[in-house]
Amino acid sequence: MTTLPKSAWDQGVTLSEALEMYSSDELWRAFKTLHEKFIPTIPADHSDEPSKWDSQPPLAFSPTKEFGKYMGLHKKLKDEIISLLKIGELLGVGFLRQKYHGAEPMWISANNWNKDCRISWDSSDLWIHGKIFTKVRIVRPRIPTIISGVSAVHAIQLAPSPGRKRSGCPT
Repeated sequence: MTTLPKSAWDQGVTLSEALEMYSSDELWRAFKTLHEKFIPTIPADHSDEPSKWDSQPPLAFSPTKEFGKYMGLHKKLKDEIISLLKIGELLGVGFLRQKYHGAEPMWISANNWNKDCRISWDSSDLWIHGKIFTKVRIVRPRIPTIISGVSAVHAIQLAPSPGRKRSGCPT
């Protein structure tokens, strides 16, 4: 299927979702294991009973040592996604900040994913050289494609959505 930026944006995932969806399995598993240690999962069968504030047993791991590993893995996940965006394995599409009502999203040039850019992984924004792209979405092209300039009409053939949505993912 050949798609323009609007339909690619509709199919894409946010920057934080791209960490889960497009990162290597090995790196993701290591990150997820540590994430579950630091961020407890809220049980699905939450009761309305008052919480018991009894003392807890000591942790089975050293938070000071493990947290450094956790943050290092999180940085590696981000670096991996950025390098895939630089080489065209993944593509970014988003809205320029000064968007007008009815404005269309546009492809984000591969050279915008460099060391000078600032990325908000949580709000899916990209700041680069006075431009602000908001509501950025990430897609995988069928054939690696380098977007060399901001083009609102460049047609890209997208790969099928990966079926590797991982359960229990960190947010």
